Amino acid sequence: MSHAITVSDEDYEIIAQHAVSKGLHPDDLVAEWIADLRETPTFFETDDWFRHLGATEEQIAEARQLADARTANTGHQTGPTGHPEDEGVAGTADANT
Repeated sequence: MSHAITVSDEDYEIIAQHAVSKGLHPDDLVAEWIADLRETPTFFETDDWFRHLGATEEQIAEARQLADARTANTGHQTGPTGHPEDEGVAGTADANT
């Protein structure tokens, strides 16, 4: 079974240009993207990411305790680097408030 995906002419042109820049046909570029998606693990939780990086359960628990302590000490969540001054940095939930 096969399926077709419809994209606008403008979007197809972007895909085609990117494919040409990589020396590929657009179909091959999309096939490459799909292969990457099959191979790339998806992590929904920070703990899962730490496990993927090789952290032990003890290290993960310690990191969680440190993060909880930091949150308790500041009274609020920290920014993307763990520092309160990073709140509101683009790409964080606080950026649009």
